[in-house]
Amino acid sequence: MRAHHVRTTAAVVALVCSVAGCSGSLGGSEKEKEKDKGATGTTYKQAMDAMYPDALSAMKATMPGIEPEESSGGSYECGGWDFIDSKDASKLKAVADIRIPGDPTDTRQSDALVDAAVNYLTKKGWKIDTRQDAHPPAESDEVIKYLQKPGASGFISVSATPFKLTSGKISQTLTTQVITDCLRNPDWKK
Repeated sequence: MRAHHVRTTAAVVALVCSVAGCSGSLGGSEKEKEKDKGATGTTYKQAMDAMYPDALSAMKATMPGIEPEESSGGSYECGGWDFIDSKDASKLKAVADIRIPGDPTDTRQSDALVDAAVNYLTKKGWKIDTRQDAHPPAESDEVIKYLQKPGASGFISVSATPFKLTSGKISQTLTTQVITDCLRNPDWKK
């Protein structure tokens, strides 16, 4: 009698689990499967390493002879559950900035500078991207364009902003930002 009750209970549990999508002990839990799946794939560092050289060479080609100012915008936690303030470092989004303060003798306007950098990048396989989540330019005279490359895990923004010098001349500042997608952090240990 007891064995029959155990078999019936096991059959009911198996039926409920198959309908609800439970996994047995052999297959592991859904959380464990998701964790294993996240252990492979592109890392945020690999994505940055793949995109950054194109961005830097575009800047140097657009404004030759001026040394770019390179800085890391850091990385931001974007892994874990999608609840407010509960992100963890299992996945990160990285940002890097390349900035060139323009030469006042360069008379190109913001749109011409951005177009020159964008043309360089499109020759390397990048495509202009109309971003739905793009922020409007911070200043009215700023020009900004976004680019993505097939297979790249992130995007590049290229912007130029005029700056009036004390001499009265206008100098353009060209900025490129490289931003990765939210990607695996290989250094994260739970």
